[in-house]
Amino acid sequence: AGYTGSSNSNKMWYFHFKTRQWVEGPNLKFGRRWAGCGTFDSGEETYIIAVGGTGTGNGGKSVEILNIRGNNWFDGPNMPFSSEETMVGSLAKSLEGEVAWVFGGTDIGASSVSDAILRLHCQGQPENGECQWIYHDQRLKDKRDYGKVITF
Repeated sequence: AGYTGSSNSNKMWYFHFKTRQWVEGPNLKFGRRWAGCGTFDSGEETYIIAVGGTGTGNGGKSVEILNIRGNNWFDGPNMPFSSEETMVGSLAKSLEGEVAWVFGGTDIGASSVSDAILRLHCQGQPENGECQWIYHDQRLKDKRDYGKVITF
């Protein structure tokens, strides 16, 4: 996903390290600019997640998820606020049910920078709609533009 110079792109590409080549994957439902992307494991499966961005469904709140063994992106739980400029990092060790944390970011709807800390919790398979965003009790001391998403 990204920007083509005239519109948001819904294209997705895999990089194969063995062959050192980019291979086109399934298109996202929405063209996204400034979206956060990352991977997470749930059960025995690995997923790719695209969070927010401009020009997406539900005013930048939409989340799309792809099982890496599948060919179609499906809807994840919407973010509680419109999110853009979100960066994603991955960690090797997972916590039970916790697949991603979001720290800050730009709230498109309020035209402000967020101090929110959110957790994406999945009680079952993401394809079955068994994931939800949960606000953490604490807030960031300083608001963060270019929020950070950490996937576990």
